Amino acid sequence: MGLFDRLFRSDLQRRMTDLRPRLQRTAQAWCGCPCLADDLVQEALLKAWRKQHQLKDSSSLDTWLFSILANCCRDHFRRGGEPDGRETGTVPQQRSAEEEVTAEQTVLQVRKAIERLVPGQREVLVLVDLEEFTYAEVGQILGLPLGTVMSRLNRARQRLRLLLESYHRAGPAYLERVK
Repeated sequence: MGLFDRLFRSDLQRRMTDLRPRLQRTAQAWCGCPCLADDLVQEALLKAWRKQHQLKDSSSLDTWLFSILANCCRDHFRRGGEPDGRETGTVPQQRSAEEEVTAEQTVLQVRKAIERLVPGQREVLVLVDLEEFTYAEVGQILGLPLGTVMSRLNRARQRLRLLLESYHRAGPAYLERVK
């Protein structure tokens, strides 16, 4: 293996490691289970490492890895896989007890609402609104035309708003953040 190949592999490994937290967040948002998300991210990274020769442009590593992750998630659910448990997120310690409970309930309600979206809408919503990919990048990742990405995102946001309205009337003002 030449010097160039070793440098490329080293850089690729570092960049894949740097992307792991984003992949993890996305997988968890898609499947709803931290343990399953870990497994899916590990599977995606392993596939990417084995197929690194197929990466034509290293500047598109993000979209390439997220495409592999999307395919791993789809394959898992096609095989009849189900999430094997749910966990809630942690809340920073600087809040009062009441604020912590409210924040925890808000996070839980938003997660539940996102989980209730149909998979195609959930995938697009997570990639655009949580991972901040452009519509074009999401189209590349999921293999969808730009118009489909936009319509799924619009439907996902509308559905999410409806799902969160009843909770919003009862308290926290997080709904304004949903576009």
